[in-house]
Amino acid sequence: MARTHRPHEGRFAFDDIVMNYFSRMANSGAGLLAAVTVVLVVCGICYSWLEDKGPIEGIWWAIVTGFTVGYGDQYPNTTPGRGLGAILIVCMFILALCLGARITQRVIQDRDAFTDEEQQSMKAALARIEAAVTTDGVCPHCGRPPGPA
Repeated sequence: MARTHRPHEGRFAFDDIVMNYFSRMANSGAGLLAAVTVVLVVCGICYSWLEDKGPIEGIWWAIVTGFTVGYGDQYPNTTPGRGLGAILIVCMFILALCLGARITQRVIQDRDAFTDEEQQSMKAALARIEAAVTTDGVCPHCGRPPGPA
């Protein structure tokens, strides 16, 4: 029998590590907010350095560009500045989607959802029913095997 080649077998691949980190960050409100803040501040400071602007102007540009508002009052004039803008837009596209989903998850509540206590109670009741029905493969009430009479 031929063995299928698995390039990631026995070790973590770089994409597994990145996706694991991203998943943990996206599911943590504080981690997500920290990531958004770091991306905006770092890109804003890099913009101010690349475009010879002040740090406040750079952070303003990062916020306006990152959230795709794009007032047009500031824009990069250099090729590295434009590259930074492209990186910022892609990163913030992903982070803004996660942030929006996180906020929506907190705001919208499913009033019909079962609580953990209700779920545990239903599991216990189902286990009792299964135990009563499957006792030695016969019906606990009449003693016959299940099926047509």
